[in-house]
Amino acid sequence: MGLPNPGLRALLAQGLWQERKEPFMISIASVADTKKKRLEEIRIMIDLLVMFKETFATSFGLQINLSCPNTGHDPKELIKESAEQLDIAGRLGVPLMPKYSIASAPIEAMLELEHHPYCDAICVSNTLSFGSEGIDWQKVWGTKTSPLAKFGGGGYSGKKLGPLVREYISRLRDAGFKKPINGGGGILCQNDVTLYRDAGASSVFLGSVAMLRPWRVKGIIAHANSLTWR
Repeated sequence: MGLPNPGLRALLAQGLWQERKEPFMISIASVADTKKKRLEEIRIMIDLLVMFKETFATSFGLQINLSCPNTGHDPKELIKESAEQLDIAGRLGVPLMPKYSIASAPIEAMLELEHHPYCDAICVSNTLSFGSEGIDWQKVWGTKTSPLAKFGGGGYSGKKLGPLVREYISRLRDAGFKKPINGGGGILCQNDVTLYRDAGASSVFLGSVAMLRPWRVKGIIAHANSLTWR
């Protein structure tokens, strides 16, 4: 699926974000094929947001997606330039939360963000690229070859992702990471939210459940809001 949308300029021109009354997050990502081009694209997006910032009726934060496996380049390259993208986005003056995949974000690399002045929180995990360790692909898909191989392989989102992400969050906390962690992946019921909280997450995000069990979403959100988070 990649990242289909009309583009940041068109979305800002619609004015719908500016009309929102409660704080929210905007997610951006560069799909350029080189570091130089990605940094330039991030600069352009930040310039646009700075231009429109004063027209927003409420505050907003920015999620910088550094992890999607469907963008056509190696996510590991993006991890190395996280600090540079955060430095560029810092001039926007809003909370910044880079998003990573547990498959391409070593614990040691994440610990470096503990001291970055513009990293307010991190988000894990994006979809797990097809073939990654931790999932029995033969059992899940009935084949070890991705049905989206000709499009780059695609990734997995769903129930099997939950235990892997929670283990990652727990290990990151044990290693000394103290900033907020927005965790997600495989959250299909209220108890999954509790498990994320117990693993060390500061909040959660929902994805697959909105398509697989949409009638559960409201209750899951209510349950999350009833918990005490770190």
